[in-house]
Amino acid sequence: MGEVNVLVLIVLFAFIVMMIMIGLFYSKRTKSAKDFWIGGGNVGAWVTAISYVGTYTSTVALIGGPSSTYRYGLGYGIWQVAGSAWLFGLLPFLIMAVPMKRMATRLGSLTVPGWLSERFESQAVRVVSAALVTIMMIPYGTSVIQAAGVLLAKIANIPYIVGIIVTVVTVTVYMSFSGYMGISVNALIQGWIMLIGALLIAPIALGRIGGMGEVLSRLNQIDPKLLEIPGTMSWGNFISLSLVWGLICWGQPQLITRFYAVKDSRTLGITMVVVCLFTVLTSGGYHLNGLIARAMYGNEFMGSLDMAIPTIAADMLPSLLSAVFVAAAVAAAMSTLASTGLVASSSIAKDLYEDYFLKKNGQTISVKSSMRLSRICTIIAMVLSFAFAVRPVSAVFTLAVFAQGTIAAALTGSMFFALYWKRANWQGCLASMITGTTVTLAWYILEIPGVHA
Repeated sequence: MGEVNVLVLIVLFAFIVMMIMIGLFYSKRTKSAKDFWIGGGNVGAWVTAISYVGTYTSTVALIGGPSSTYRYGLGYGIWQVAGSAWLFGLLPFLIMAVPMKRMATRLGSLTVPGWLSERFESQAVRVVSAALVTIMMIPYGTSVIQAAGVLLAKIANIPYIVGIIVTVVTVTVYMSFSGYMGISVNALIQGWIMLIGALLIAPIALGRIGGMGEVLSRLNQIDPKLLEIPGTMSWGNFISLSLVWGLICWGQPQLITRFYAVKDSRTLGITMVVVCLFTVLTSGGYHLNGLIARAMYGNEFMGSLDMAIPTIAADMLPSLLSAVFVAAAVAAAMSTLASTGLVASSSIAKDLYEDYFLKKNGQTISVKSSMRLSRICTIIAMVLSFAFAVRPVSAVFTLAVFAQGTIAAALTGSMFFALYWKRANWQGCLASMITGTTVTLAWYILEIPGVHA
C-alpha cells in the first residue's frame, strides 16, 4: 500500500464533521417515535427526492453498477439508465406513492411491516415482514460498507479495516442521535456530492483517451458484442439484469418510507420530477465511467470487477478531485447505510418489540424508553453489518442484488395488492412473502443461469 493521501483525509474529515454536526442539530428536534422513524411525516419535496435517490444510489451503484457495464458493454449501460429513470423514478410515484401516503396516514403506520399488519389486521404479517426486513437489510448494509472500504483503500490508501470503521462509526453517531430527519438532510447534501462525483471522471478520461469515438473503437476491438444488445450475455440474462435494479426499488422499505414521511400528496409530484432528473444524471455518469474503464483497461479487471472504478478514479483524477470523488463515494455509502440501518432497527424496536411483544403482553412503553430502545437497536444493526464486512465473502454487486432482490420479491406483491385489491387478505400476504423469499433464495442457492432475482 502506498502513502496515505493527506488531501483526501482532510476533505473526508471535514465531510464527516459536517455530517455529525447535522445529526446533533436534528437530535434536538427529535421528540417522538414518529419524529425518529419518519421525520414527523412532514418532510419537503427536495429533501425527500434527493434522499430517495441517495438511498438507492449507494456506493454499490458507484462501484458495482459501472463494473457491470465494464463487463457487459454499452447496451447494458443504456438500458440501466433508462430503466432506472422510469421504473425507479416515475412509476413508483405514479402507482404507489399517493395511495400509500394516504393509507399510512389513515392507519397511523410508521413502518412498512406496521402498515401491512394494520392493513391486513394480522400480527403474523407484522412478525414475518419485520423479520424479513431485519435479516435482509443487514447483508445489504454489509455490501455498502464493503464498497466504501474498497474505494477508500484504493484511492486514499487507507487500510480497508480503517475505512469501514470510519464509515460505520460516522453513520452510527449521526443516525442514532437524529433519526430520520438528520439522515434525510444529510442525504440531501450527500446526494449533491454524489452527483458531482458521478460526473467527475468522464470528461477527464475522455480527454485523455481521445473522445467517445475512440472509446467505441477500442470497445469494438476488444469485443464487438460490447457495442450490441444484449452484448456479452444472453437475452434472458440481459432482460433480467436490466429490470432488476428498476423493479427492485418497489419493495425496498428504506425507499417506501419516504412516501410516508413526505408532507402531503401534492409534494409527491415535485418529488417525482426531481427524482427522475437526478437519477438520469447520476446513473448516466456512473455507467459511462464503466464503459470508459473497459476501453482503457481492456480485460484487466474481468477477474476483479470491483476494482475497475477505483482504479480509473485513482489514475484519472488529480489529488483534489480524487478527494471529492472519495467524498462522493463515502456520501453514497452513508446515505444508504443510514437508511437501511434505520429500517432494520425500526423492524426490531418498533414492529417486533413495541407493537408485537409489548402489546401481546398488555404492556406499554414511554416515549423516552422508546427513543432509547430505537437508538440501541440502530447501533446493533450497524454493528452486525460491520461484522460481516470485516471479512468480505462476496462481490459488492452480487451481495447487494441478493439482499435487495430477496426483500423486493417478498414485499412488492403484498404491498401492491394491499393498495389495489380490497379482497386481499393476510393469508395471501403471508403466502406472497414466503413464496417470494423461497423462490429467490432457491435461484441463488441452485445458481440458475440467466435469472436475477
